[in-house]
Amino acid sequence: MFAPVEMLWWLSQEYGQRLARANRYLELLERLLTERIPPQSSDSLLHSLAESRGFLETLHDEYRDWRYSYFYQTPDTRRMVSAEADVQRAVERFRRMRARHLEMLITFGGYFEDLPRPEGMITHVPNGDLWEMVREALAALIDFDRDEVSG
Repeated sequence: MFAPVEMLWWLSQEYGQRLARANRYLELLERLLTERIPPQSSDSLLHSLAESRGFLETLHDEYRDWRYSYFYQTPDTRRMVSAEADVQRAVERFRRMRARHLEMLITFGGYFEDLPRPEGMITHVPNGDLWEMVREALAALIDFDRDEVSG
């Protein structure tokens, strides 16, 4: 089990990485589809992906605000809080933010699943299927709390 300071550091680093990964994959998917699908047949899907990326960016902005307000001693020093009360407050605020995010991510995950999936040949990149990579990144965000327990 983590000590409170280690837990706070892990929460911040891991959640930030997962948000960034999902956003990056979604952005890459949007670019890939822009290049590989004729504009008239992809307008609706591209619009949905742009809205999806905006949603993830909003979550990332809220996460960044949390870091500057609770995780750092001051925004200028960017040193993590270390006093017990500050660590506890940062963890508590993170959990509240995360609960809001989880609710929205579950809804968003369903929304993404309902999007018309392009053919695998269109979304295939050297590292795998970008559509699946987005799905996995979203699942990692949704399952963050379960990973926290085992982390």
